[in-house]
Amino acid sequence: MQAIRVWLSAIVTLFLVVSLFHVPLIQMWKRQKTSAVPVSTAPAPVSEEGPEVIPDEVSNTGEEVVVVESDVVPAAEAVEPAEALEAPEENEAMALASSDARTVKIAMYPNMHFSVGRFVAQTGERLTVEFENDDPQAQPHNLVFTKPGRRMKVFTDMMRMGPKAVSSGYIPTKSRSVLKAGEDIVAISLLNPGETGSITFSAPDKPGAYPFACIYPGHQVSMYGVMHVVEDKDNAALPAEDADPGIPPGWGNAKNAANGEGAESASSFVSKEADTVVRMFMPDSGPASIAVATPEGVHYCWDAGAMQLRYAWTGAFLDPSNHFAGNGDALARVPGHIVWRRESVGVVNEDRSFLGYRMEQGRPVFRWTLNGDLVEERIRPVAGALLEQSRVMADGLEAVTVIEADPRLPRWYWSMDDTVRPTGHKPERLPSQGLVGRALPFREKAWKCGATASEAGTIDLWCRELNGTPVLSFDHRDATRIQAVVLGNNSLGVRGGTPSPMASAENFARDGWTRVTVRWDDQGTTVHAGEWAYRCASVPQGGIVIGGDAKNAFGGLIDEVRIWNRRLSDEDLDA
Repeated sequence: MQAIRVWLSAIVTLFLVVSLFHVPLIQMWKRQKTSAVPVSTAPAPVSEEGPEVIPDEVSNTGEEVVVVESDVVPAAEAVEPAEALEAPEENEAMALASSDARTVKIAMYPNMHFSVGRFVAQTGERLTVEFENDDPQAQPHNLVFTKPGRRMKVFTDMMRMGPKAVSSGYIPTKSRSVLKAGEDIVAISLLNPGETGSITFSAPDKPGAYPFACIYPGHQVSMYGVMHVVEDKDNAALPAEDADPGIPPGWGNAKNAANGEGAESASSFVSKEADTVVRMFMPDSGPASIAVATPEGVHYCWDAGAMQLRYAWTGAFLDPSNHFAGNGDALARVPGHIVWRRESVGVVNEDRSFLGYRMEQGRPVFRWTLNGDLVEERIRPVAGALLEQSRVMADGLEAVTVIEADPRLPRWYWSMDDTVRPTGHKPERLPSQGLVGRALPFREKAWKCGATASEAGTIDLWCRELNGTPVLSFDHRDATRIQAVVLGNNSLGVRGGTPSPMASAENFARDGWTRVTVRWDDQGTTVHAGEWAYRCASVPQGGIVIGGDAKNAFGGLIDEVRIWNRRLSDEDLDA
């Protein structure tokens, strides 16, 4: 009897233990069963809103694999941390989805060009485009594919976004001109220097030339290329590389420069069939400037803020390197010869509003309103003169002006008005008051302005706040030639050369400003500054540096810099 009682007590105790712990034991057993199954093959739970769509295998047909995300946490996320370390990488599915894609790698060449001018893709081909921003100028860039013929339209759509473009990486996500793969745009957002980005997509089913470009402000001038989509890659009929309109002018030279063969600046290349139109910050013009190069070799700057033609030049078109180096905020340089300049824009009292421009027979037609009435302005090179400017008013009345070159104009000129700091300086608005408008303060380093001393020449400028530092210099180290002009509060100094006796001649001074004039030819060099004068038998050579020399900055302000490639008399200079 006693034994029966003992057995009954043991059975009851066992029953109670099982009752209390059977649920945790079963859960532990299930967890062990679950952890024994690979995560990639574990069955996915079903959401109450609908099943998660997961393909049985990766498609090789070029179609995109779409996965609908579920609100239910997958079993894999409930794995203990130690077990999760043994799971496959999170991007394994992405790697499988793009394993059949051909990779196209794009980097950077000098002078703001992609390292790939063009590439060929077959219709429907799976592609992965990798873009590495290894720009030697250390600028940010993006990469956007567009529909055929819509590259500049995408850039225009981006500019219309205003400040909102910053948050989207300067990509107009709602533009109808951007290439899309399904609902997604084909683009790589803004990359800082040293960063790399990629995009995987299927080439369009329709053959054609699909441009790709960096549309960061200002970069669209030269940073573009083309993806040729064809039905048969092995038998693609493409234009020659140097005749492909999808490759930017100067790309071949940038390629040569990357290979150590030297290159000409891409800014010298313009279209030979139509006008080349570039929106860019220009010297001596408002911030809304448009530079236009014509096949005839006459180029001009049109101010879309004042609705005025500001100046015209011949020779090379633009050097945009300073503009790029300033993240799109600094000035481009005019390497050609300015042969006409509007004397003064004046104060515009009328109600004017710029409406943009349209292309007409390869030339821009600027459209704007004057007191609410539409005005269309056309500017064309004309035989026997320089340019013909015509304005057609709303009532049909046409006003025509013939513009002729002015031989008195300097070869180079910087008024310092309506400008930002040039090469060698942090781009910012000029805060200093000048003779007329604003002046350029030199507190950092000198500015190699792009002008070069020829066999004869004249430099004329105004400066103030003299601290005994070079106001201008030349980038040569020949001690027998004039090297720098140094001004103090009550002195004039010239480094280099052998001085000769010269009668002192008073130069102009006004409101604390001192006029400095340097003239040279085969007879030697003369320097006038305030009440002082200097002469030497040698002439300068090399590039002209304003506001200091290679070691010292000029501690003051400089304004109205004019440089001629001939020696001017006093009468010519004052005229």
